[in-house]
Amino acid sequence: MSFNVLIVEDEPIPATYLKAIIEDNSNYKVIDIVPSADKALSALQHQKVDIVCLDIMLKGSQDGARLSLEIRDKYPNIEIIFLTAYSENEMLEFASEANSFAYLLKPYRPEEIKATFKLLERKLKIESSQATVINNRIKLIDNYLFDIEKETLYQKDKEVFLGKKELEFLSFLCHNLNITLDKDTILNRLNISDSSLRSIIYRIRKETSKDLILSIKKYGYKVATI
Repeated sequence: MSFNVLIVEDEPIPATYLKAIIEDNSNYKVIDIVPSADKALSALQHQKVDIVCLDIMLKGSQDGARLSLEIRDKYPNIEIIFLTAYSENEMLEFASEANSFAYLLKPYRPEEIKATFKLLERKLKIESSQATVINNRIKLIDNYLFDIEKETLYQKDKEVFLGKKELEFLSFLCHNLNITLDKDTILNRLNISDSSLRSIIYRIRKETSKDLILSIKKYGYKVATI
């Protein structure tokens, strides 16, 4: 199981250093480094992010403190780690308001970063292993439920009618919750072509939600659970 990290930091050298330390743990992947709030929000819209490392003194129209509150409002399941040179007392107020997991003081210390992410990894694994299945139904975003026994999709107990291949694809993803399945694995399992897979995903998104199937850039797909 791996977790995607977005670094929001306007100083490239510290950001690159932080990325190297984070990715020393193979369970974490830094998917992007962005220098501003606008670029951070754009990245969050287009990529699956589990953790945001956020510079509290971000330059630009919106600082890190305000951005953290917007992230918390729009993406409540994302963990926030503040990056700061602030004193502990000043930082505690920001951390509490944004309900952040932790904060890392500059200059960065590798041991502190590794310890923080090791603790976070344990928390994320516990949360991801908690049941999202009730009576054989997996809870998905936007009030969708997938019955893994009947291989049927519902929204608020109303059946959503999809084709056989669409349901087969959803079933495969739902049997592999919290795992990003690479494209080749999906193609082989469903015995379809690349173009057929794109058509299946298009039809599912058209009939349900554009965010129900998550595309993980340059890798594969997973289903979006709550």
